[in-house]
Amino acid sequence: FEPTEEQQAVYNRYAHAVLQLGQPGERRLENPAYDVVRLTVDPRDRAFRELGVNYFVVDGDWSRVSASEEFDRRGQYGTFSVWARRADVAHNN
Repeated sequence: FEPTEEQQAVYNRYAHAVLQLGQPGERRLENPAYDVVRLTVDPRDRAFRELGVNYFVVDGDWSRVSASEEFDRRGQYGTFSVWARRADVAHNN
């Protein structure tokens, strides 16, 4: 996701990870507060797939994802929803 690994010290440790829905082609990695990492990406993006993410939890309206043939919503808990990729991708570790 981040080829230069310049921010590896930020995301390669314990942190509260926040996944934010991005527009197609948008990729942003931010550190808005100590121990918080925010990744903005469209989950249909190739880079997200290459991370090996098969399940994720999101907060808010992800109706664009629900229109995708790539994911299924597995549950809804208040404003949070659990999503799963229909076909698992291999992990890169």
